[in-house]
Amino acid sequence: MAFQPSLQNTLASTGRTLYHLTHSCTRVIPGQSEYDDAHIHSCYEIYVNIAGEVSFLVNSRVMRLEQGGIVFTRPNDVHVCLYPTAREYEHYCLWIDDPEGNLLSFTQGESFSPFILLPPEEREEIGALLHAILEEGESELSKTASFLRILAILERGGQSRNSPVPLQIPAEMQKILNYIDASFSEIHHIREVYETFYISPATLTRWFRRYVGISPRAFLESKKIACAKELLGRGESVTQAALQSGFSDCSHFISVFKKKIGVTPKGYQQGKL
Repeated sequence: MAFQPSLQNTLASTGRTLYHLTHSCTRVIPGQSEYDDAHIHSCYEIYVNIAGEVSFLVNSRVMRLEQGGIVFTRPNDVHVCLYPTAREYEHYCLWIDDPEGNLLSFTQGESFSPFILLPPEEREEIGALLHAILEEGESELSKTASFLRILAILERGGQSRNSPVPLQIPAEMQKILNYIDASFSEIHHIREVYETFYISPATLTRWFRRYVGISPRAFLESKKIACAKELLGRGESVTQAALQSGFSDCSHFISVFKKKIGVTPKGYQQGKL
């Protein structure tokens, strides 16, 4: 089951906006790499890399994220973080629920990029602001000011042309990522991808495991589930959400949805609405 953050902090004077911030260190032991399952949050996520180079998949784009790199994903963007080598990694993760769409409307523009590379001075400022939000004794107003300053910096950075360097992956794999991202609702089984691109399951699975840390099937299912979440949130029935997101079997849809989200589609819809 994919991790779902619990947002419990309310921003002062910002309506119903909630957030949760963590500061984490991950040590990967020699001989192993670590990766997350595909994440499909109902909230925004800001991942700030502090130490250690990681790989990040967001929908169909795969980037190499070095120190200071930032990934800003929107609700139901399918994303995966891969820790490729044995060493210690450090990052901040800020999750935001903006139900009224006021603070984060800038992420909906066509020019917005989820991968942001800021100038050194702004990277340092972001780090200091995140630290201030976690600091005990800081007032809620002070934390809100730090939070809004972070968003102001990222709004400017997300609209710029600066971004981390793309990870070098096989050209055929990039075509397949683009194909699944654009056509997931029309693909009923992952074998259709193998047949369309005349590629063996073993080769494609090896590429996916190496470069993004999940299987081709998991990526396809995650795209379908992300779409289904949006449909359920708009009031579509469970059956229609299954069909429109590309599941031909409603029972299978319910099983996959519960495995990835933690509740049944109906339970999710009732909680969402």
